[in-house]
Amino acid sequence: KKLLEHTGPNCHFVMEATGVYYIRLAFFLDSLGCKLSVVNAMSIKRYIQMHLERNKTDKKDSRWICQYAIEQRPPFWEMPDSAYFECKQIYNTIREYAEQVKRFNNQLHSLKLLPFPSKETIKSIEKMKNLILNLKMTVKKVLLSIFMLCIFLFQCNAQSFDYRENA
Repeated sequence: KKLLEHTGPNCHFVMEATGVYYIRLAFFLDSLGCKLSVVNAMSIKRYIQMHLERNKTDKKDSRWICQYAIEQRPPFWEMPDSAYFECKQIYNTIREYAEQVKRFNNQLHSLKLLPFPSKETIKSIEKMKNLILNLKMTVKKVLLSIFMLCIFLFQCNAQSFDYRENA
């Protein structure tokens, strides 16, 4: 709100897409009808590198993003629908579960190389790994269900669309 007091709602806001950090501000600005662009963080990084800047601070980055916006005129951001955000969260969860399984496998491998591996520790890690594998499969099933629902909804919309009226 303080930002809008300084800029007004007619300003073109440009921000990096950095994990979940930009989402709340983007939603807020979008809800007020503000013009905004969300730019891939790698695009900004390459732009800064192209100008031979090496020192990285938030203050300098904000100046570079402003300069990027002026020179590149990035396209306006369109709010994705809720299914996009849900699918993205599910995908990230699956990816995180895969990373956890990988860490457990590495830990098990290391433990089994010891002269006296703790059977209880190995058993505990294997149990956790199997729990995560089961969670990963459950989440994948949910994602597949959502995907199938999206296909169904898309087909319903396509069937109800009269091409003659919109030609």
